[in-house]
Amino acid sequence: MRNFAFAITAALAGILLSEPSMAAKRSYNYCLQLAYNRGWSPDDMYSPSTRAQMQQFIRRCQQGKQN
Repeated sequence: MRNFAFAITAALAGILLSEPSMAAKRSYNYCLQLAYNRGWSPDDMYSPSTRAQMQQFIRRCQQGKQN
């Protein structure tokens, strides 16, 4: 049983180390949905006063800097 637990732990560690981080997998659509969940609206994307802020939020999200 102890060897089995060690094998499972080693396999999981290998998988976690070989896959890119979750932040690297964030797509534009995921980050756009996160922005909407945080209170942004679709109109904010086209408004001159809020467009830059929303785009910055999405870029930071895609970089993994926005949770």
